[in-house]
Amino acid sequence: MTVSRSAAPIVNAFTVDVEDWYCNHFLEGRVPPSAWDRQPSVVRQGTEAILSLLAEYGIRATFFVLGYVADRFPELCQAIRARGHAIGTHGYWHHRPLAGTPDQFQRDLRESIGTIARATGTLPLGYRAPVAALDWPATWAFQAMRDAGIVYDSSVYPTRLFVLAGSADAPRAPFLTATGVWEIPLSVAEVCGRRFPLSGGFYLRALPFGLYRRLIRRENAAGRPVILYVHPWELAHGFPRLMRHPIGRLVQTWNLRSVESKLRALFEEFRWGAIEDVYRQVLAVPSPAAELPASRGAA
Repeated sequence: MTVSRSAAPIVNAFTVDVEDWYCNHFLEGRVPPSAWDRQPSVVRQGTEAILSLLAEYGIRATFFVLGYVADRFPELCQAIRARGHAIGTHGYWHHRPLAGTPDQFQRDLRESIGTIARATGTLPLGYRAPVAALDWPATWAFQAMRDAGIVYDSSVYPTRLFVLAGSADAPRAPFLTATGVWEIPLSVAEVCGRRFPLSGGFYLRALPFGLYRRLIRRENAAGRPVILYVHPWELAHGFPRLMRHPIGRLVQTWNLRSVESKLRALFEEFRWGAIEDVYRQVLAVPSPAAELPASRGAA
């Protein structure tokens, strides 16, 4: 794949939502959490593929790990940590915060934090809601994060065009919530006065790649880092295709074979780091103990 190099020195944030193929909102009826242990897993295969790719390009990333995954595969958390990456929490059971009660959210969050801490020996600083389904403002959710020791959240999609959630009136730039937790919103691009999702996952696979790269260049030229996310199952092979919901089937299976080549092209063209690195001054977090080499992308 041929890429052009950007002259923009801005560093973008690369993130991974560490979950398995069956941890999916559209599969809750067919594969509930009580059946997860019986499913073939690809989370290790996909995460190891991502770790290898990041090592090749010398990129440090933020991994938002599902508590269930940390419980079932603690060695995976340890491998992520050993490679020098930042670890946040993705909740425990992949429940959408607004689908339950505040008490349920608080219990799920605290259980995930405890599990990740046991697996890695460190407390996660960041949180990302499953399917980024946290509308703004959800003051009770941010208060629960603050009470649990979370420093920042990266769940709010400032657009109504997101498939499962979105807050069209949310700021695009990082902002401090009333509870003292920082929000690092997912990336959108404004086209003809409307905000379109840009952060990755399905959108990385579905948008024409030339357009996707141009939109990142435009965001960087305006001084805005882009937050990109992927899932391990997007770089794995052979997971069962049980999805019947038409939107869910599209989101989970569309153009999976393009992910690795697209990531390589983006890693070559742009600079990338963990959220904790890109927004270190805003979040007031210390420098990582083990720095990775500078990204091989544009300087």
